[in-house]
Amino acid sequence: MAYESHQPSAIAGFSDRSLKAASKDGSQIFVWLRSLASLLIITSVSFLMADRELYTAFDDENNIAYFKADSAEIVQRISSLQDPKFLVFDEPLWDIYTAFTGILLGPEDAFRLTLFLSTFLFLYCSTILGGGNWIIITFLFLIHYGLATQMYYNQMRQGVALSVFLVLLVSLKILSNSSRKIFSSFIAIFIHTSFLVVFASALVSAMKPIIRIIVGILGISTLLLLFQTQDLFEFVNAGRREGLYEGTDSLNLNFYISKIPVYAAIFYLLLPRKNDLDNSEFYHFTLILTIISISLTLVHSAGARLINNSEAMMCILVARNIKFRAGQVAFGIFVFSIVVTNIFVDRQATVASQESIITRWQLILFSEPYY
Repeated sequence: MAYESHQPSAIAGFSDRSLKAASKDGSQIFVWLRSLASLLIITSVSFLMADRELYTAFDDENNIAYFKADSAEIVQRISSLQDPKFLVFDEPLWDIYTAFTGILLGPEDAFRLTLFLSTFLFLYCSTILGGGNWIIITFLFLIHYGLATQMYYNQMRQGVALSVFLVLLVSLKILSNSSRKIFSSFIAIFIHTSFLVVFASALVSAMKPIIRIIVGILGISTLLLLFQTQDLFEFVNAGRREGLYEGTDSLNLNFYISKIPVYAAIFYLLLPRKNDLDNSEFYHFTLILTIISISLTLVHSAGARLINNSEAMMCILVARNIKFRAGQVAFGIFVFSIVVTNIFVDRQATVASQESIITRWQLILFSEPYY
């Protein structure tokens, strides 16, 4: 069963089924116009994200540097694939992709193309997984601090990995839902290691409920014990992350007080109906990913990046259920939570720090903050 099968159309009428149905009642033109409008908006947003002034985000210089590899460096990167630690923890697919596209297009053009494609694929595939609700997906993408102004602005590798994960999730219909999540997250690991957690969540969500609970408790307990004796974030440091998380503010009590009740309310409201296997699988996958991500934030501030992945899945989950009353309430709670988070971040940030979502949007739109 495909993820989008619980809705009549994939993206505002893109599916053959919806077009055939539309032709019977004479509304085919309207369906095509809706499809065209959604594509135009998604493409425009993607172009907006890619056409911004470069070197305005903190990580632009580092990200563009990946696209500047010469032939000798490419050979070195490929030869490094023989090292298991490099293969798993240092994102070899990202290295190889950036090296070749940088040579073909030039560093800055390759960087812009990657921004465009990753944004477009996130919006398009999330819309398909979200039951065709492209307005909801686009709206959440634009206002969510971890999406448009983070993973698709500053933390580019994580955004690319998320987009690849979603593309595979939508495309590999030959596999079952569970197998698709496992395979897609496994491939995304080689672009950004945060998807190790997504991969683990996909494995756990594929298990039977009682096994799920046992494995989840044992897994989280094991991770907490390991963190008491060894810094696993230091272990996965294969060079590029050296000093990356130094000085990163630890998540404080405000985060847990504000987020956990919101997550609890959303998952309670979106609890899948009986016999809704399709929605149930995605629901439990998102729930498990969120629980694991929150658990890891307790032991290292770098775990905060994992929350971006789980909340991206929440965006899709909310969109899938927006036609229901409970889904609309969950949407309202989620938006309120995002707005409150944005206000809190903006109040704590300075213009120079570029942590403010307002500052980042000004940099995207106008190349400089107009404070």
